[in-house]
Amino acid sequence: MISLIGITFIILLAIFIIFKQNKKVLITIVLSIFSVAIVFCVVIVINHKTTNSYTLEEITGVKFDDIYKVTIDYDRENNNVKYDFLNKYQNASFRKEKYIDEIIKEKILKKHFNGTAKIYSYICYDNNENIIYNFSPRGGSLDICKIKIGEEEIEVYQINGRKK
Repeated sequence: MISLIGITFIILLAIFIIFKQNKKVLITIVLSIFSVAIVFCVVIVINHKTTNSYTLEEITGVKFDDIYKVTIDYDRENNNVKYDFLNKYQNASFRKEKYIDEIIKEKILKKHFNGTAKIYSYICYDNNENIIYNFSPRGGSLDICKIKIGEEEIEVYQINGRKK
């Protein structure tokens, strides 16, 4: 958003230098740029407000009470993995789609912000030692998470764990 303001300022400065003799054209161009910027900001705000958020229970269809045991896919000396998992993700909010501004950044910068490094994966079991689902939080600016339920893999974005 700050880069958008900076680019707008540079364009306004260039327009002012080019059209400083003709005030009517200058005012029309400046008002047009401000109108486009305001519409863009309103669309982004509406998109952020109307994008649905879900809990992990809603996405997976598994209640946290049904999870009997949680392990991590690498050796770690921590007996409280289930407690850590529940504490971290029980009240977390996720969304299933990217925001418009994230899509625009990817298109303009031709760079993916998802993060590719797999940090670890929580493996959730029921009381019969059957795997219910795998939950893999990953790095990146979008706080992307992968959820694998059987053969299906769902990609979600964590909302309240995100640093702005």
